[in-house]
Amino acid sequence: MTTEKMIIMFFVILLIIIGLHGCINKICPDTTTLEMGETSNGKDKNTKSIKQSFKWGKKKCNES
Repeated sequence: MTTEKMIIMFFVILLIIIGLHGCINKICPDTTTLEMGETSNGKDKNTKSIKQSFKWGKKKCNES
C-alpha cells in the first residue's frame, strides 16, 4: 500500500514540476502577418476577409 502511495505522490510532484516549468518559458510571436482582402462575385455581393498568422519562436517578450 505504501508503494502505491509513493508512486502516486511521485507522479503528482512530477506534474507540478512540469506545470511550473511551463510558466518560466515564454513564447512570443517573432512575426505577425495581417492580410486583408475583398472579393466580389459580380452580383452585388462583396465578401471581405481578414487573415492573421503568427510565426512562433522563443525570445524575450516585451513587458507592457
